[in-house]
Amino acid sequence: MAETKSHWALDTDWMTATLLVLFFLFCALVSVVTAWGILTGTPVKLSNPARVTWQTVLLLGACVWFGFQVRGRIERFVLVLVGLGPASHILLAIMHASIEMRAKNAEVMRVVSLVLYVGGLFYIANWFKLRIKRVEELPKAD
Repeated sequence: MAETKSHWALDTDWMTATLLVLFFLFCALVSVVTAWGILTGTPVKLSNPARVTWQTVLLLGACVWFGFQVRGRIERFVLVLVGLGPASHILLAIMHASIEMRAKNAEVMRVVSLVLYVGGLFYIANWFKLRIKRVEELPKAD
């Protein structure tokens, strides 16, 4: 009686898997760097904090637009987290907030970014978990 052989198979194409592995490594790296900055109390770098750029407005607009387009609750929650940074930056610029207040806001947004990075890690790990399957090969008849 022949034994059945089994192996692991990834139910996706190689390009998607490669890109997600790279994105996972990127999220892991920025998670470690961001967490290290939070834990050690590294000061936040503010480059001309009073200025609101067109990229800030574009990012907020994209978050709002996609917020109305997507249906999933998790996707909307992620968009809210991403949109918090530019929304608070614009609001503080309109209110002419002090540099200290903007620095505190940047520290809070650094924690929000860490939550997004770690969430990305869990999402990608779960994505791979759902697509990795154990395949049983039937013995060949001689």
